[in-house]
Amino acid sequence: MSEGRRPGFSRHTSPVASQGLNLTVPDLITVDLSMPEHDGIATFLDLRSNPETEAIPVCIVNGHAEMRALIYERPARPPEGYMDRPIDPKRVVGTIRRILDLRQRRRRDR
Repeated sequence: MSEGRRPGFSRHTSPVASQGLNLTVPDLITVDLSMPEHDGIATFLDLRSNPETEAIPVCIVNGHAEMRALIYERPARPPEGYMDRPIDPKRVVGTIRRILDLRQRRRRDR
């Protein structure tokens, strides 16, 4: 484990959205709205419309406040989290923990 990294999370990154899900089925997906080759809003909508990925929690990362409204105005279920840039590492961890804890509670309550 790298210095400064806490146990409990592992991450897989992909420079291109279409490659990311070929690696593993994640517990959570972060989507940067400013991705190369495929825009982040389209990626988010693709995730929500695909039966294999629609239930995976999504956290949007973005540096443009006006883009937040574009995500929430879509017919798809809204993301479970949203983080504005610049990214604060403590906020990232807190947001991810909150999303995953909520998912676990919902599963238990079923």
